[in-house]
Amino acid sequence: MSGPSIHAVVNPAKVRRAARFRTIVDGALAARGLPPARYLLTTVERPGAGQAQDALDAGASRVLVAGGDGTVRMVLGALQGTGVPVGILPAGTGNVLARNLGLPRRLREAVDVALDGRPLPMDLLRYEVPGTGASGYAAIMAGLGADAAVVADAEPVKRFGQLGYMLAGLRHVRTRPVRTRVSVDGEELTRDASLVEVGNFGELLTGLHLLPGAEGSDGRLDVLVASPRRRWEVLRMAAGVLLRSNRIPQVDRRAGRSVVVRCAEPVPCQVDGDLIGAVTEIRFEVLPGAASVACR
Repeated sequence: MSGPSIHAVVNPAKVRRAARFRTIVDGALAARGLPPARYLLTTVERPGAGQAQDALDAGASRVLVAGGDGTVRMVLGALQGTGVPVGILPAGTGNVLARNLGLPRRLREAVDVALDGRPLPMDLLRYEVPGTGASGYAAIMAGLGADAAVVADAEPVKRFGQLGYMLAGLRHVRTRPVRTRVSVDGEELTRDASLVEVGNFGELLTGLHLLPGAEGSDGRLDVLVASPRRRWEVLRMAAGVLLRSNRIPQVDRRAGRSVVVRCAEPVPCQVDGDLIGAVTEIRFEVLPGAASVACR
């Protein structure tokens, strides 16, 4: 009977020091009496899902993934429902999922958790854009409107980090709102919204809990619809989010298993930090316990 087979899906654009990375991972495996990992590098054409499927086909007993949230969501989506544990080695700019799961950022510590951590079930979010054939999975959250506009504004975020994200967010949330209908488990809400967030986890930045009630294994999606009209309303909303208030004027919160968002005109949409384009309708559903992630 063959022993454990460890495969590692690696985004080379995020893992700069490849030799050091492999030395640490394979050293940790050797210390556990295991052979070196099989490394599968992502490309622009194959950003992670194909490599995860290759690992599954090769009989991987555990898959490590090194990259940003985009690479991680590709791997989790490809392995959803298989029961194969995934160990996350944060290597991106945001690493929002790792932060929400309380995973270490330092590579050696992250490798220990990825190899020895308890596999815990985690929900995934599945999205579909009707009429386009576009669909996929997310682990953290999807945003329409201001949130996606901030993602497109990559430069201030890269230059100033979390502060840049917050400043860009305040600027974009004041953009012209769009008439939007949001249906959560069939219950409809209509607003002139500048931001709609559908999430599996709640912490977007350190200390910034956009969806304070969201938990990644509760079998539901949390929804935020923001419709501020004036500058002071934006500031009040920002203060309420920072203070984790459950009651913020011009902010509606809902939770459920399925969500449909319909907009009167195309608005930009992002999924786990990846822009998927402008949409007028998008559907979300939660897949309870679909992923298995190694945690502390």
